[in-house]
Amino acid sequence: MQITQAVIDNVRKIKLNGFDKEELQQIQVLHKELLRYSMKNNNSNEVGMLVSLIDWKYIVICGTENGISLGTVPQAKELVCTAPRNSLLFLHNHPKNSIFSETDLESFLTADSILMAIVVCNNGKQYFLAKTPLFDKYKASVYYDEVYGLTEEGSVKEFLRMCKKAGLDYNYGGG
Repeated sequence: MQITQAVIDNVRKIKLNGFDKEELQQIQVLHKELLRYSMKNNNSNEVGMLVSLIDWKYIVICGTENGISLGTVPQAKELVCTAPRNSLLFLHNHPKNSIFSETDLESFLTADSILMAIVVCNNGKQYFLAKTPLFDKYKASVYYDEVYGLTEEGSVKEFLRMCKKAGLDYNYGGG
């Protein structure tokens, strides 16, 4: 789906636990910047932003219609490996307007530096997955493996439905 200026203009601010009004405003601005960048510079394909919660600076990573890899930008890969625990946001768009992919979940669950993963769909819908103070990486991985083993097709949706058990907060809105 091609991104339009109307979609960008209508991206809503979503209330998220642990963020004040100014931070929520900044996240909304970043969502609009992400979609604008994808529309103008990457043919509405996937673009990611790795954002520091310390200074709100970010690194842009361009992908394809079907995916994105932090490994294509060495600076981004290094930041994920060296940034303090829970000090980064990783937002990216999904041209096919889908929720988190299995790859998104696996990367998020294992990256200690990333506090929240966000999908901003090309139609403006937004999905958020955040680590809470109760997050346990091992427990989350085991739980995800169990859910995947039981459900296969719907593993991502089922995991998101039950993710509070693993210390995660799932939220969505917009669109």
